Amino acid sequence: MNYNLKFLSLSHRHPRSVGAILPSSPELAANIIAPVDFSKTSVVVELGPGTGPITEEIAVKLSGKTKYVGIERNKDFCTLLKARFPHLTFVHDCAENIPPILTAAGITGGADAVISGLPWLLIPSVQWDAILKSIKQSMRPGAVFIAYTYLSGMLLPVGWKFRRRLQAEFQTVTTTPVVWRNLPPAFAYVCYR
Repeated sequence: MNYNLKFLSLSHRHPRSVGAILPSSPELAANIIAPVDFSKTSVVVELGPGTGPITEEIAVKLSGKTKYVGIERNKDFCTLLKARFPHLTFVHDCAENIPPILTAAGITGGADAVISGLPWLLIPSVQWDAILKSIKQSMRPGAVFIAYTYLSGMLLPVGWKFRRRLQAEFQTVTTTPVVWRNLPPAFAYVCYR
């Protein structure tokens, strides 16, 4: 199956829930997960996996004992992900509900890594509170939160507002290099609790 065409079809049907024009490139996906030490990771949560380009990179790195939970708000994407990655757990729900989702999956103690594909700059900033609270409540001490965004978003006031918000919420916030081989070019924020 051509997942790029499937992405375009589904994003056309649900334009308000998809913040990208194309799925993440393999280069961006590798860049996003690079900060995660999978040898020490027992739980990975992915928010907004879409059609799964980042999930594909994560799946390669997972050990047999690492648990993965993907949370996808778009029902069509969630159905596609369950078929594409039958060995992983996907939940059709919202990012505001990470703690109860992990509890329902039998996961206690939280996640070691939360990787976000959410379109943060399209989400009203008043919703950031609930989402970031959910993320922080689901993270173990020392866990990493990774959120990617498009370089062009840094030209917008909301892009700078999001950056400042992450710096206020997390002890350490760094960025990955820009991935130019993505449409549009993107980078990720790497945040530690």
